[in-house]
Amino acid sequence: MANESYKNTMSRDSRANFRIDYKILPYLTYSAYASLKMSTTTTDKFLPQVATGVAWTSEYANQSTAASSESLTLQTENKLIFNKNWKDKHNLIATAVFRTTQATSSSATSTSYGNASSGLADPITGSSVYSLGSGESEARSISGTGLINYTLLDRYVFHTSATMDANSAMGKSERLGIFPTVGISWNMQNEPFMKNTEDWLDEIKLRFSIGQSGNAPKGTAAYYGAYSSRGEYMDMSAIYPSRMQLNNLKWETSTEYNLGGDFSFFHGKLRLTFEWYNKYIKDLLQKEPKMPTTTGFSKNKWYNSGRMENKGWEARIDGVLYEKKDWRVSAYVNLSRNTNEITELPETMNPEPYTFKMVSMLFALKRDARLVLSMVIVTKESTKIRRLLMHGIKREML
Repeated sequence: MANESYKNTMSRDSRANFRIDYKILPYLTYSAYASLKMSTTTTDKFLPQVATGVAWTSEYANQSTAASSESLTLQTENKLIFNKNWKDKHNLIATAVFRTTQATSSSATSTSYGNASSGLADPITGSSVYSLGSGESEARSISGTGLINYTLLDRYVFHTSATMDANSAMGKSERLGIFPTVGISWNMQNEPFMKNTEDWLDEIKLRFSIGQSGNAPKGTAAYYGAYSSRGEYMDMSAIYPSRMQLNNLKWETSTEYNLGGDFSFFHGKLRLTFEWYNKYIKDLLQKEPKMPTTTGFSKNKWYNSGRMENKGWEARIDGVLYEKKDWRVSAYVNLSRNTNEITELPETMNPEPYTFKMVSMLFALKRDARLVLSMVIVTKESTKIRRLLMHGIKREML
């Protein structure tokens, strides 16, 4: 019985990578790469009637399944870097990056039953066809980023960037997203008035940044409406709309404020890092929310469902307790607090109180970066979830 049934799967993967680096000028460099990945998978299965014990008229009698799938992914990147220093007073780094991604896939499956034997399991041999199916998909995305980093007197740093993303999962009206960032930092240890601290102070760096990022829905052409087959109607094949068209589906956009500092003392034996952040997320992407059946649909593929705020802080202290030529003992303490709050939801949605606050502390001892002992203390408390209705009425739910 075991010898008469089988399941054979064969997979093949092929990869090819190409890269080029070219120095156009002493301060201008161009680099590019292309990556190609191809995958093929085939599966053959046979379920004999003697294993199931069903009647010969059953769809599980000598059932055979043949399936195959193919996929192709192509990724490219082009990068141009300008890096120049003027008399150790001005330093400018400008970067331009352009990326593309294209992924295609196809699949086919056929299942038949009533085959004469495992050697005659192809649907064209006269067996009864139980099911046939096939599918194709294609997804594309492009991304362009421009970044400028300027340093004055090795003390004051200014950086800014802008990223343009386009994804085929979005509708034409909302396909393009632009996300800028800007930040400044101050290397205080390089100031003239800090010269007397060189013996014990290594670094004092203060920094602030604000920036945006985007998140697109997963899947191929997620905004497309879809139709499905539903038997027959008056001796004709019938189809019905099974998924709503989402032309106005938007990017999930995050805007984050970040303030931090880095401190180093005694030639790196004591280091402190502190960071405070506040992130505002709008047009939250929710997958497959339920809908009233009076609309003709039971659920939606994606939905921009509201807003969320994520804020908190993190501090870490690293110290070298003992150090010799071949022996080093160090310890660190990490403290953090993070709060997530849903600030807006649709009126028809029933929110769950999963918002929480978390405080954690980490402690570790290391010897040659091999031995790590850690202790984590986490406290968790429930908080309020604010629900702002679409027409402006504000409610609070404990």
